[in-house]
Amino acid sequence: RRRKLTPAEMKAYRAPFSNGRSRMPMHVFPRQITWSQGWLGQLEQDVRAFDGPVHFVWPDKDVAFRRKELNRWLTMFPKASHDLIENCGHYLWEEAPEDCLVSIRRFLEASA
Repeated sequence: RRRKLTPAEMKAYRAPFSNGRSRMPMHVFPRQITWSQGWLGQLEQDVRAFDGPVHFVWPDKDVAFRRKELNRWLTMFPKASHDLIENCGHYLWEEAPEDCLVSIRRFLEASA
């Protein structure tokens, strides 16, 4: 990764989950996803029907959203463009804000 988040940045991310009760949704959410296969299947069909412009700005070292997930999105949107931001992890916008902005600007200019 390009850089470690500062203590202030980590504090901001952790602030909504400062105690055990406030962290409960973080434990429930993954289970809810796996129990929602029918809804997610319908959502995927709806997403695949979208024919507008799509662009992904993707970190190459995210532990949760890997190239496998990017490839699945690119399969769903074969006309999509993407930029793989090197040496970035889960906090892409904090690690490489300028690279993200360049990617989005380039996409918007090409789509105009």
